[in-house]
Amino acid sequence: MMEKLSTTLLVICAVIVTGLLVRRELQPSDAASSAAEPVHVPEWQGYAAAGARMGPADAPVTIVVFSDFQCPACRVLAERLKTLRADRGRDVAVVYRHHPLRTHPHARMAARASECAGRQGRFEAMHDALFQAQSSIGTRAWDDISKEAGVGNLDEFGRCMKDAEMDSILVRDAAQAKQLGIDATPTFLINDTRLVGAFPLATLNRHIDRALRAARR
Repeated sequence: MMEKLSTTLLVICAVIVTGLLVRRELQPSDAASSAAEPVHVPEWQGYAAAGARMGPADAPVTIVVFSDFQCPACRVLAERLKTLRADRGRDVAVVYRHHPLRTHPHARMAARASECAGRQGRFEAMHDALFQAQSSIGTRAWDDISKEAGVGNLDEFGRCMKDAEMDSILVRDAAQAKQLGIDATPTFLINDTRLVGAFPLATLNRHIDRALRAARR
């Protein structure tokens, strides 16, 4: 009886600990939380000038996301931004910038894979495929994920994955992340407003409405 009770308590404790770890991953770090209030970034257009654009070039609202393909909160935000783009049509575009965290050992290679898919016009499809495969990143072959993303030339993709030039993209994005004082993912700009975390759709919509009003003045 005592042995059964001990086993039950261990299972309960394991569930609680797992829940706390998941919750921590889905929220900004403590360092980020203190800076999570919206911050005005007057030079925001410079951050939107580079990166992979998903959406129209003339969208009045551009969301520049510094993200990490192994970050659970980034996956949540990516899903919400996809919904927003579908709802908002040509009013909203997303620009993806890389900020792979050191705590995520495969994030840099995932970033490289997205850029290599982008060379074949499949960045957005690879972006979506990487987030959908997040739990298996690092255990599956990059070719397998690229096939799901519709990358046509796998030989070219493989050569690109070994191309040292791809590191320059990560260096560029890291420098701009540093300029913005980014220490957590996802950090993103909605035009000139910087935010940190996977905000609910209602909050994102409020910020987009504000940005639209300002853009149309």
